Amino acid sequence: MPVKPTASENEQDFIGRCMSEEKSSFPDNLQRYAVCKSKWDNAEFEEVELEKIPIEIVGDNEEKVLEYLPDVKPNEQEHDYLARCVIVLYPEYTDEQKGYSLCADKYQNVITVSDKRRTNLSKIMKGKGNNDITNTINTKINKLNG
Repeated sequence: MPVKPTASENEQDFIGRCMSEEKSSFPDNLQRYAVCKSKWDNAEFEEVELEKIPIEIVGDNEEKVLEYLPDVKPNEQEHDYLARCVIVLYPEYTDEQKGYSLCADKYQNVITVSDKRRTNLSKIMKGKGNNDITNTINTKINKLNG
């Protein structure tokens, strides 16, 4: 059965699962990674119904609320994410402005984490003299960030 990403998986989880499940079909690690990465990049994710936000965490507990918001899709632009995200919060839980603010926080957090990973990986790889690998990593992270 073909390996496909699920809407609840992030890229790292999917690629790890795919690398394991596709081992017999693609014994070469680089080829298997390319196949798995391609499957992730070309995946069509169905919208999943999100879990209801417990009313007791709405209000001052913004970090908990962020956990209930939809995940940012690969290469998703901020305005597309906001349009998809705000409807989860407004009008049931917050006013529209607060909804945009919380969704923007989640989107920016995903982008910031990717940027930090790129910086840390670049420092590690440059320290070892692996500029080709560093460039490859930066290219992959740029692709993830859109």
